[in-house]
Amino acid sequence: MAKITIEDFSGSADLKVGEGSLAGKSITRIGSTAANLVKDLSRSIKDVEFQSANLGAVLQSPKIAINAAESMTVKTGTNCTLTRYTAKDKTLLGKDPSVPQIDIGPDDYWMSFALQGTLDLAGSGNLGSGFGVSLKFGSTLNLTEYTRFSPADGPLPTLGEAIGITLTDFGLLASAAEIRGLQPGTVRSADVSGTVTVSGSYSLPMAVNQLALAESVVPFKIAVKPDFGVKLGGSVALTGDYSVLCWRNGPTQIVLAVMKKKGTTLTATFNAGAGLAASMGGGDLIEPFFNAVAPGIDLAKCGLAKDDPRYKAINDVLTESVSRAFSVSVNAKCAAAFTDQAALVYSVDLTEGSELAKAATNAALDAALAGDWSQLSTLPNAKELCNAIADSHEHKFTFAVNLIGIFSYETIADFVSSSTVVRDAESLSVTITDSQTAKRITTAATPYLADPNKLRTVLYESTVATAAYKLASGNLSPADLKLTQQMLIYKSRLSPADLRKDLRLAVAIAEMTGAQLDAIPMANPSHVRVEANQALDNDHLLKVFFADPTKHTPHTVPELALLGRRTLAALLDPANIADARRIAVLNSDQIWAAMDVSGGKAPADSPASYSDWCDVTFWANAIHGLAKPLQAVLEAWQHIPAGSDPTKAQNFMKARDTLKKAVGEAVHDTHAAFETGWPIAVMYALSGGNTGATLKAMWSGIAYLPIAQAATSSAGSI
Repeated sequence: MAKITIEDFSGSADLKVGEGSLAGKSITRIGSTAANLVKDLSRSIKDVEFQSANLGAVLQSPKIAINAAESMTVKTGTNCTLTRYTAKDKTLLGKDPSVPQIDIGPDDYWMSFALQGTLDLAGSGNLGSGFGVSLKFGSTLNLTEYTRFSPADGPLPTLGEAIGITLTDFGLLASAAEIRGLQPGTVRSADVSGTVTVSGSYSLPMAVNQLALAESVVPFKIAVKPDFGVKLGGSVALTGDYSVLCWRNGPTQIVLAVMKKKGTTLTATFNAGAGLAASMGGGDLIEPFFNAVAPGIDLAKCGLAKDDPRYKAINDVLTESVSRAFSVSVNAKCAAAFTDQAALVYSVDLTEGSELAKAATNAALDAALAGDWSQLSTLPNAKELCNAIADSHEHKFTFAVNLIGIFSYETIADFVSSSTVVRDAESLSVTITDSQTAKRITTAATPYLADPNKLRTVLYESTVATAAYKLASGNLSPADLKLTQQMLIYKSRLSPADLRKDLRLAVAIAEMTGAQLDAIPMANPSHVRVEANQALDNDHLLKVFFADPTKHTPHTVPELALLGRRTLAALLDPANIADARRIAVLNSDQIWAAMDVSGGKAPADSPASYSDWCDVTFWANAIHGLAKPLQAVLEAWQHIPAGSDPTKAQNFMKARDTLKKAVGEAVHDTHAAFETGWPIAVMYALSGGNTGATLKAMWSGIAYLPIAQAATSSAGSI
């Protein structure tokens, strides 16, 4: 047996540890000037009051070898922790439904020893592996060993004996051999920052918005019928702060898990066609993406071959967008603010039937400990208990794709050949549009990244144009073509006040009441995701433009302005001083009338009301201004003989041209400083409701909306 001296202000003593153990070979002394530990070493572990102490371990060498290329450098001074756990702690590592729970029985005791250090690499390398992740040179490591002591296994040891046994069990977590060497009833963990990789096939929910510009071909000549999701093959690399643990929960069983550290954020990077899914794709996202948007499309015939100068740039845009989508989905699943949560969990049976099976298990375990967890899913003796990347369908937001200007073309091929792809980092949407429109929503410095405000303006314009043209296309418009609106808000951190304001849209679309909103707890919301959707058919759109949809009687401007004012006021936060002033102006007929006369001059105490006046006034005039020419188009439709080509009808074409001119004028005057939820809320109100509008909201790992799903945890906690 080896000996390690332990000392504090009450004295010193020798601990017996295994001769060949890592601690026995490395540590010579453990001490503290603060702990009162030594005097209790001879007492039974059940009779002492000791709970935890930070100590300083002295090593024969500051470096502990991990493998031929890597070592762990242990800092001097306070560098280790001893902790005793009892039944009062209930569970050893908290609770997570994805991880078999480690209950502490009424007569059981656990001891843990944790050692802190940093990763060193031989040579000039900067990236290492082990402990379940790939990690960088200088990364901090915190290795912990947990050992259980139970009367069921024999007489309980003294505190000193328990510490010695725990130190004997202490080891690394960097190879399959070290996992196989774990004693039953022990847990080994490593707190690290690094990257874990999982490959496979994935499906992202997708919603395609087909939107018109002022210069669209009316009636519409084309419309796509997209899939409900885009199917991808490749690897997802998640970078962040983790606790990787291995529990030997039986003589031949282990549980291996990657836990995202509480209160942290993971960053995902998608690599198409990589890893185990390499046979599923050609290494890019363009083919699967466009085939999901427009099934059966031939990109080469559309002028988007791989040698096209746009090809790589578009693929990079899609890769970044998909990576961001995985980041949001995984963080939403693992979003508990106060506990670690499972990202990947596997149960592995180590009783392989052959040397070949044992070698396959070892290879998968070694790969996982090096950061690639993909092979574990292929083992017949491994069971996947949690995969936050693959099984978080309920946490995946709908991937919004905007086809802006698609109706300006007569074929899909023409649209694609003239288009580029732009992503929006704020809403996580992807927009396919012509190069001129792309310039309107981006800046010269970032031609493939949308400016959120510019994109909102163009989306607002195209929504108005699409609504008018869809009605103008009459029965030539595809029956299943609806005007869709989406809103996505994702923030890793959001103040309770801002979150409550964003959720006022849910009240405006009747997803919840104001009282229900006030009752929702919002303490320190993290990984907030608010997603709203609405689809408008022709019946809804007729109500948007006409006070009497049957007679095609337009709304008056004052009627529209009043509805717009009330809708906007409903989205503002009365508890916010600036918003309260805006609400007062919006609700005052007298002040509003004075602003109409002055051209929008706002009261001195509410300068933001000028933007409100512009939003409401321009919107009301646009809707009213389109109603009359739209009325003429609809009446012209009624005089076209059944089966006739409307483009040959002189009156219809004349009315159509007048409408196109009116649409161009209406969108030219767009003012888009509106509140985020305004487009959905005002169209909902104007169409009379019953649009099927929905809003989903979750934060800190809990789904709060819809109300029927309230208080449902996304992944439990550990």
